Amino acid sequence: GYGAGRVLAQRLLTRPDRPDAVFCATDLIACGFMDAARRQFSISIPDQLCVAGFDDIEQASWASYDLTTFVQPVDKIAREAVAWLSQEDGRQERVRLHAELVWRSSIRGG
Repeated sequence: GYGAGRVLAQRLLTRPDRPDAVFCATDLIACGFMDAARRQFSISIPDQLCVAGFDDIEQASWASYDLTTFVQPVDKIAREAVAWLSQEDGRQERVRLHAELVWRSSIRGG
């Protein structure tokens, strides 16, 4: 969660080949990463580092983060899961669902 994002920032941002952008597996990790980047390393987001997350949690839209993120299609995931569990023939058809990108100011040009 949040603490993992802070640890990740400490590890990545002390490297000589510091990244220009980071995509975090969750928004909570991204929030921790952003806080550590700003407070411990005085990094300006998005000017010096772009950050994106995944989940579109409430905090992602807070002014202090304004995090670019992907929204999980939770309703579609639930419908597809129920449909798959309801199948009698046991088919294992692959289903791809697309997450919507929510552009905010944690990415340059976003």
